[in-house]
Amino acid sequence: MAVRWNQNIRTRRGPVTAVLIAVSMLFLAFQNCSGGEGEGVASPGPKVVEGAPVSVIDQVAGLSAWKLSSPKVEVGTAVDQIAVLGRCDGQEDARLEWRVDDVSGAEFSGEAHCVNGEFQLDLKPLTGLPCGHRNHIVGRHGAESGALAEVIRRCEPEAVKVVDSLKDVLTPEALKSETAQCQVEVSAASGCHHVCYGEDGRVVHEAELSGAICDP
Repeated sequence: MAVRWNQNIRTRRGPVTAVLIAVSMLFLAFQNCSGGEGEGVASPGPKVVEGAPVSVIDQVAGLSAWKLSSPKVEVGTAVDQIAVLGRCDGQEDARLEWRVDDVSGAEFSGEAHCVNGEFQLDLKPLTGLPCGHRNHIVGRHGAESGALAEVIRRCEPEAVKVVDSLKDVLTPEALKSETAQCQVEVSAASGCHHVCYGEDGRVVHEAELSGAICDP
């Protein structure tokens, strides 16, 4: 009788062992899928296409990131348009709205685009601005706006004299090699000045004069 009982145990041990092995394999497979303790399931990230241009705009810098090459732009009285360059580091592909306000309330405006860290304002028509006044170039970037620079259209002088020798004496060394047109301008309102203009009509140098050379 005892021998028959032992035989029953041996005959049942095979199926039980197979069940235990199957359960163990399922448990190990579940651990491998779920990861270790404290690890979350990784979510799919954004798709990145190799070679695609990437632009990162510094939202914190705001309008302060847009800087013109000079805080003052002064042109001759007959100049109708001029291009003003500036830097826009950290604002690649961003856009800047701008306008020029004059004392009469009129204005003209445009939009600049930041490309390779640079932008350009095409100011026109400048002949519509009142001469001798400081007109502000106002920029707007997002919700922030403020003055970027000032633009001045010189008034027509009452007398103009061309004295070539003054260019060598009064003009800085950096400008002597440039093709600047220099002349003495005499006006009762603004006085007597030696003024040099660049090829685009912008004032590149100015010096106040006095004495006989300023006589009309």
